Amino acid sequence: MSKLIYSLAVDGVDFALPGNGGRECFEFIPVWQRIFESLIFIPLAVYGITSAWNYLEWPKYYNSPKHDQYSPSRSTNGVNNNGNSIQRSHKPDKLLTLTPLQEELEAWRPLIFKFYAGVFFMEFLYKIITRTSIFLFNPCHVATSLQLVLLWLGRDDPRVTQLFRFSNYVMPGAFFAIAFPILNTRLIIGEVLIYFVQHLLILVIPVYLIFLGGHYRPESYYNSGWPIFGMSTILMYHFAVLQPLSLMTDVNLNCMLCPAISDPLGNRLWRIAAFTHQIVLVPIISKSYCFYAQAFSLYYDEITSTDLTRKPSGSFEALTTTPTEEVITVFNGNETDKEK
Repeated sequence: MSKLIYSLAVDGVDFALPGNGGRECFEFIPVWQRIFESLIFIPLAVYGITSAWNYLEWPKYYNSPKHDQYSPSRSTNGVNNNGNSIQRSHKPDKLLTLTPLQEELEAWRPLIFKFYAGVFFMEFLYKIITRTSIFLFNPCHVATSLQLVLLWLGRDDPRVTQLFRFSNYVMPGAFFAIAFPILNTRLIIGEVLIYFVQHLLILVIPVYLIFLGGHYRPESYYNSGWPIFGMSTILMYHFAVLQPLSLMTDVNLNCMLCPAISDPLGNRLWRIAAFTHQIVLVPIISKSYCFYAQAFSLYYDEITSTDLTRKPSGSFEALTTTPTEEVITVFNGNETDKEK
């Protein structure tokens, strides 16, 4: 059984193709450099994950018999996880009130899920047929898997909030994949098409989810905990998961063995260069992406909503500041609500 799995995963990888792997790719940099970079990036990732944890924004749940209402934190300070006294303010959102647009988008969700799952199934099928399924460990396939889970769970499931926030920091990789596509390994009819359709969907789905509303809420614009946590987790995934798999199989998973043929920074320091610019660019892309999607969604609601009880606002302030209609005070993990 293990031989069959290994055969389906690796046997079809053509090491003669540049950037696909093989001994030449393995020896692109010496072993000491790989160890040195790992000793830098892995502790850095661990530090980022542990230090950012207490600054993640966590949702507040209301266990009211009237309705299960959810209010994501929009405070710039977030909610502390270590039990210290913390005070934050927010305005709860009534998620059960759907705009006409959200009702229409919700009706499309099962179809979008099936289409997206079909695209991913085709990609999976290509990998099985070509016996290169090890490439399914690449981050863009992880992003697709996360987004499929988000679509499957739906807007009313409270578990999607933090998963959605993390997935937004895996999503920007699709920008780089489209800007610098690696297509020399895709030889079967339809493989290139599926490549671009999948990566375009990775970019479109977060906008759709933000418009859908509900529990699909990004963190507040100024929160720094989620960017650090997200990038640190991705960094750990590359060096603690992809790199060992690449070294054991000689397969160049997400360019951990050698640079891609389309990489403009393809020198022996390509990994340092790549993670340095992505640590800067990915949070900027993710924050900007979510901000403009929210702004456009709020603006669209403002000009189309007929619900007079709704208080639409498409301003920058609505996305970055915190209303004070309700104050939640947390003392050692016990929450009490006070209404002004």
